[in-house]
Amino acid sequence: MAETINKRRVVKNTFMLYFRQILILFVSLYSVRIVLSSLGAQDYGIYNVVAGIVTSFSFLSTAMAAATQRFFSFNLGQNSYSALQKTFCVIIEIYILLIFIVVVAAETFGIWLVHHKLVIPSERMSAAVFVFQFATLAFSANLFSTPFLALIIAHEDMNVYAYVSVTEALLKLSAVFLLQISKSDRLILYGMLLAVVSVIVAILYIAWCKIKYSESAFHFLWERKIFIEIASFSGWCLFGSSAGVAKNQLSNVLINIFFGPEVNAARAIAYNVNNAVISFAANFNTAVRPQIIKSYSIGDKNSTFELVFQSTKLSYFLLWIFMCPLFLEIDFVLELWLKNVPDMTVVFTQLILIECMCDSISYPMQSLSQASGKMKLYQSVVGGILLLNFPISYIVLKNGVSAYAVQYIAILIAFTALILRIAINKILTGLNISCFFAHAILPCVLVSVLSCVPPFLIHHFMSDGFLRLVFVVLVSTICTALFSYSLAISKYERIKIREVVSERFVRRKNGE
Repeated sequence: MAETINKRRVVKNTFMLYFRQILILFVSLYSVRIVLSSLGAQDYGIYNVVAGIVTSFSFLSTAMAAATQRFFSFNLGQNSYSALQKTFCVIIEIYILLIFIVVVAAETFGIWLVHHKLVIPSERMSAAVFVFQFATLAFSANLFSTPFLALIIAHEDMNVYAYVSVTEALLKLSAVFLLQISKSDRLILYGMLLAVVSVIVAILYIAWCKIKYSESAFHFLWERKIFIEIASFSGWCLFGSSAGVAKNQLSNVLINIFFGPEVNAARAIAYNVNNAVISFAANFNTAVRPQIIKSYSIGDKNSTFELVFQSTKLSYFLLWIFMCPLFLEIDFVLELWLKNVPDMTVVFTQLILIECMCDSISYPMQSLSQASGKMKLYQSVVGGILLLNFPISYIVLKNGVSAYAVQYIAILIAFTALILRIAINKILTGLNISCFFAHAILPCVLVSVLSCVPPFLIHHFMSDGFLRLVFVVLVSTICTALFSYSLAISKYERIKIREVVSERFVRRKNGE
């Protein structure tokens, strides 16, 4: 009975986050179009590379977010609320220290990098410095709100997460409208408005936790054992997160140095598309991660592995529904979206979409390794491989190769990292590799191959335009749904899906 309730909760949370992401997707894509038009390619590229320096410190927040969610979910899985309250206090103290470190690093090394290494026109340098300061404020606010958001996710109150995220998207949309009518320096104004939005969102998360969860009452507490456990776990997560930063933000800096802000703008647009699409898979993983950790915390490995298999398939299919038609119709979509598409944007987007398919399968592997709490082997190997992105990209670009080479390298390393994640989880958790490939990877490959043929034929034989886009999207969605249901989902899973759908239909019919 408890397992059924947990699965229904995962389904409910997934739908909630899916709805959230659809709304955020449209708001984000529209916002990028307006911001690009308002700022111009040069200022848009400057904003992304300058703000990217600050967000390069995100390896700190990413590592701590993984540790925070893991320990909160683990405590809740064991129904240990006293331990949860102690953990919360220690984590808040760690976050305060991290914010201090980030601000000091940003105001020393970050400022030096902006002035002396980035390719920025002299007349825009002062605006770039203002943007850098606002980005530092926004990042600090986001960082401090992370443990409060982690507490909400650990409690699986995804509706709160969804509502605040939608509020954030609407506030950013309002900022975009203000940007259009402003007569002041729009680059500076954009940075300031996004900082204000980040502060408001942080206040909303903190206020909810203070009202809803008694364990969020902070007081100074020194628990050496808890601190060491969190520091050890997050320390290795920190290493892995820094590898992700090297792949994304530092590669962005390399492209700026070798090719200038216009190419930064093209890559930034491609990553906006990527982030919008992969968020559907990431949101599903957000919904299922607490269940994976809680199941593992009580020693129920069968349920844990079943959740991993199911979440791997579903996160991949949720991404594939968007990825397949987008990959085929990317030229028309970008032109429809942006009107004036910067050079190199199309190829950058297609290459980044290929990379994100590997990432979608990796999410459940990350959750499983976090559930084990044994991060040393996982992060040292996987993080070490991901760190190769930066030096290899530098060597290749130094030899005069096209900027696209950065993404080819990223695809190869992402695939290698996926294989290593699976192998390491075999060691850490006892994951059966043959079962994982049979019940998760093979269905993903099979559905991808079969479902892409009909939309590809439509793309090939119809003339380009909005009608072809509509047909490609519809046919791709239908084929993915049919092949997923008939070939990728087990008989037991199909029965459960029918039960959930039937139950929801009856409840709606009865007006519940």
